Amino acid sequence: MGDSPPGGLTPPAVTDDYGTPRRTLPWLWLTGAALLGLAAVVVWLLPAVMEPGRVAGGPERKPPPVATAHDRLAGQKAAAEALLGQLLRRQAELEAVGVRIWGGDAYRHLESLVAGADAALEGGRFEQAATGYRSALAALESLDASRPARFEQALAAGNDALAAGDGEQAMRSFSIALALQPDSVPAQEGLARSRVVAEVLERLREGEELERQGDLAGALARYQEAGRLDPRSTAAAEAAQRVGAALRSSAFRAAMGDALGALDRNDLEVARKALSRARRLDPQAPAVDDAARRLAVATQRAHLERLRNQALAAEQAERWEDAQRFYGEALKVDPDALFARQGVEEAGRQLKLLKRIDHYLERPGRLQNERVLDNARALLQYLRSLPAAGPGLAEKRERLGRLLAQAQQRVRLLLRSDGETEVVIYRVGRLGRFQERQIDLRPGRYTLTGRRDGYRDVRREIELQPGQPLELSIRCQEPI
Repeated sequence: MGDSPPGGLTPPAVTDDYGTPRRTLPWLWLTGAALLGLAAVVVWLLPAVMEPGRVAGGPERKPPPVATAHDRLAGQKAAAEALLGQLLRRQAELEAVGVRIWGGDAYRHLESLVAGADAALEGGRFEQAATGYRSALAALESLDASRPARFEQALAAGNDALAAGDGEQAMRSFSIALALQPDSVPAQEGLARSRVVAEVLERLREGEELERQGDLAGALARYQEAGRLDPRSTAAAEAAQRVGAALRSSAFRAAMGDALGALDRNDLEVARKALSRARRLDPQAPAVDDAARRLAVATQRAHLERLRNQALAAEQAERWEDAQRFYGEALKVDPDALFARQGVEEAGRQLKLLKRIDHYLERPGRLQNERVLDNARALLQYLRSLPAAGPGLAEKRERLGRLLAQAQQRVRLLLRSDGETEVVIYRVGRLGRFQERQIDLRPGRYTLTGRRDGYRDVRREIELQPGQPLELSIRCQEPI
C-alpha cells in the first residue's frame, strides 16, 4: 500500500500463495492522512463549541452546527482506517509467527476479505470497508486461536505421510508444525525423518528383494541400515525383527542338528558346544532341555566309563589304593553303579591282603612265635591257592615262602658262661648256669639276660640269620 499510514503503521505486504506482494494504491494513504488530520481538528474544537452555557459575544446561545454529509463520510473513513490499522498490527504479529506457512486456505480467505475491504476503502465505501476489516480481524483472531489444533493436525499429517513414504509431504507438514511450535521435539524428529525417508524406502526395497532370494543375512543387513537411518521406522524395525527371528530359527535348527548328531556319535564335547549355541538362540525351547538331559546322562556314563577304565588300569598295575579311589569317585557319580561297588570291595580285600603279607615281611622276628608262624603258613597257603596273581603279589608270595622256610630252619647258638650266672632267653626259656651250651633256634631277634648274686645283671641282644651259626659269651662280672 505505498506510503506509511498515520500513526507509524505499516500495511501488510499481502501476498499470494507464493509470497508475491499485492500492490495497494498510494492515494488511499494520503487521503487517510488528511482525514485523520481533519478529525483531530474537529475533536479539538468540538468541546468548546458543544460546551453548555458557553456565550460568544453576548448572552444569546448559538445552536450547534448541523453535521454535513461530508462530515459523516470523514468519520466513516476514519473509523475504517482505524480498523485497518488494527488489522495491520495483528497481521504483522501473526506473520511473525509464520501464518503464511500454516494459515492455508483460511489465510487466503482472509486476504480476499482484506482485498475486498481495500477496494471498498479506495472506492469511498467506508462502511463496507469497515465491515470487511472487522471480518478480516475476526478471521485473524480465529486463525490465532486455531494454532494448537493446526499444530496437532500438521503433526498427524506428517506422520501419515511418513507412514505412506511421502517424504515431500511429510517435510511440508512438519515444517508447518515447526512454524507453529518451533521447539516441538516430535516435529523436529519428524522433519529429520522426512529427509531420509527416500533412503529408508530404498533400503527396505533392497531388503525385501534379498529376502525373496533367500539371502536372509543380506536382507537383515539392509533392514538394519534402514533402522540406523531412521531409528523410529516401524517398517524397518518389524522387518529386521522378522528376518532376525527367521535367521535365529534357522541357526537354532542347525545347532540342534549338530547337538543331536554329536550325541548319537557320543562326541560329547561337540554336543555340548552345539547345545550351548542352541540355548543362546532359544533358551525356552523344550528340545534344548531334552537334549540337555540326554547330554547329562551321556556325560555321566562317559565319566563312569572313564573312572572304570582308570580303576581297571590301576588294578592291572596292582595299584590298589588308586583303584579304590577311582571306584570311590565312580560311586559319588552314581551310588548304584554295581561295578564300582564290587571294585571298592575287591580293592579293599587286596589292600588288606598286601598289608598282612607286609606285616610278616617287615617283621620276620615275629615268626619266632609259633602262633604267628602258623598264621603266616595259613596266609601263604591261601596265596598259593589263588588262581591268578599279579607280578607284585606273586613276588611278595615268594618272599613270604622263603621267609617261612628260613623261619623253620634252626640256627645253632653256642653260649659260653662262668657256671655262676643264671642265663635266660626271653620267649624261649631259662637255661640256668653253665660253662658252655648249644641251642638251636629259629632265625630272628633274641634277648638274653644273665643274673648273679652280688653282681650287676647283664643283657645281650642278638639276631640269628638263617644258615649263620652264632657264638656268644654271657656272664656277670661287675661286682656291686
